[in-house]
Amino acid sequence: MEYQVRFLNEAEKDLENLCKAGINLKPLERYFSRLQNNPYLISKSKKGDLGDCRAVEWGAGYRLIFKILENDKIVLILAIDKHDDAYKKAKKRNK
Repeated sequence: MEYQVRFLNEAEKDLENLCKAGINLKPLERYFSRLQNNPYLISKSKKGDLGDCRAVEWGAGYRLIFKILENDKIVLILAIDKHDDAYKKAKKRNK
């Protein structure tokens, strides 16, 4: 069964801001479709405050951070940004 990829409103704004900044988001499109098939395969588990999250590295130093809601088959995108900014945002948004 495939997973549904959903975004927190704040994560959608992250995407908009990256787009406005001229960042090439094409590589991300591939990741979204791969997350639907098997989010565990392409991501790494995190520790500490984000122990229930996973992350994908894309582009030059960018991160896509998400949670897998296994019971609902949902990949919930928490943050998309440069490495440190993505983790800071994800920590605030991970509830």
